[in-house]
Amino acid sequence: TPGVQLKDGDAWKLLRASVVLSDIYEAGALNVAADLVGSSYVALHLRRGDKKHTMEKYGLTVPAVLDRVSLIARGRSVIVATDDRSPATLNEVSKRGFRLADRAHLERHAIPS
Repeated sequence: TPGVQLKDGDAWKLLRASVVLSDIYEAGALNVAADLVGSSYVALHLRRGDKKHTMEKYGLTVPAVLDRVSLIARGRSVIVATDDRSPATLNEVSKRGFRLADRAHLERHAIPS
């Protein structure tokens, strides 16, 4: 939460260091990536929603972020996970040839919600 990060930086680091995910998440994520693109890829969680106003204030629009990811990927496949289902965002993702990891992929590989 923002309060923990800002006020109690050390507490946030301790909390983050102690989070352990079940093997089912890691195995499922690898299966989703293999299903979408194979083995060499770059993955991105494109967070919008509650952060949209802050991101756009600093020029971090969807097209700007995805263009930067294209440079970082250097020809590798890109997988995007996002809760933003607007037609504009989906168009920006697809016109770059990126793949979306959506709920159907997660459920297919038994990743619990």
